[in-house]
Amino acid sequence: MRNVSWAAVLVSVSMWSLVGCGDDDGATPLDAGIDASRDAAMGDAAVPPMDAPIGVDAPVGVDAPIGVDAPVAVDSSAPVDAGSDAGLVCATGLVICGTACVDPLIDTMNCGVCGTACAATEVCDTGICTAACGAGLTSCSGACVDTATDPANCGSCGMACATGGTCLGSACGCPGGQLDCGGTCVDTTADPMHCGSCAMACAATEVCSAGACAAACTGGTMSCGGACIDTMTDSANCGSCGMACAATEVCMGGTCMASTCAGGLTSCGGTCVDTSSDPAHCGDCATACAAGEVCLRGACTTMCPTGTTNCSGACVDTSTDEAHCGMCTTVCAATESCNLGVCVGCRAGLTRCGDRCTNTAVDASNCGMCGNVCDRGHPCVAGVCAP
Repeated sequence: MRNVSWAAVLVSVSMWSLVGCGDDDGATPLDAGIDASRDAAMGDAAVPPMDAPIGVDAPVGVDAPIGVDAPVAVDSSAPVDAGSDAGLVCATGLVICGTACVDPLIDTMNCGVCGTACAATEVCDTGICTAACGAGLTSCSGACVDTATDPANCGSCGMACATGGTCLGSACGCPGGQLDCGGTCVDTTADPMHCGSCAMACAATEVCSAGACAAACTGGTMSCGGACIDTMTDSANCGSCGMACAATEVCMGGTCMASTCAGGLTSCGGTCVDTSSDPAHCGDCATACAAGEVCLRGACTTMCPTGTTNCSGACVDTSTDEAHCGMCTTVCAATESCNLGVCVGCRAGLTRCGDRCTNTAVDASNCGMCGNVCDRGHPCVAGVCAP
């Protein structure tokens, strides 16, 4: 009788395991019965199902747990979007193809548009794949270039001019007043690493002012990285160091304005220049005089007329020129004009405001009158703060 009772108990336990636990862990009824019988025989309670450890992948064919995203398939054959490099900025005339700036007019791998490659026997001439370059052009690695003016192939293929240099008549040269220092065109009148000449570097505590190392800037200029800059007109440092104007703006009176220059000046790269005398923009923005030449009445020449002096490629009258007063290296302060070669009070068209002279027609800090400050971001136009 006692033996029968124990058998009944075992059967009851087995049946309970089949009903209560068979669906929880996916085991078959047979497995569940065996497990329950084993647990009862060992005196242990049935062990509840255990979740898989975190970080262990589910076997193939098993759905991912709720809340876990399935991996996204990546199409490795998809082309890279041209211009995908968000931080890349190309110079004028170049376009972004992939992660590089290219000239579609001459690039044989991107001729006309990105991705259009010319055949091995073709060249890229003005954006068209063709068998040979047009008249006056030379094939340099498949690119049709004018070796008379191309700074990367000046005179012949592979003959590169200094960084920032120009190619005129198949000869390399730097823009007016600059010198080739180790393959880079620099302004030795302001560059503290090449002050006055390529080999002259100013001390760490000095600045380069008018081609000479000095303790401080003079003539109304400000030290920007050791270079004495006129922040009233410099489009890269307009009003203060590092304040660059947009490509469509110029710096006038220390304020970036729409590229409309006054007084017969022309906007070239964001700076108002006198193309009648500027050797870097002689006659027009794109024409630079060669080394040793000056710009006279908009034409490059080798000699200045009587009564003028060659100052870094510009023929100037040192008796009246505030930037070259009395001599090429003397710059009058912003509060002065040049009279008979001597720096004196405010020059014509300027008004004294405090300790300096300014143009109240464009000065946002003294708009129309001294002390009238325009709101931030609002320029001063014709003596009135723009809305």
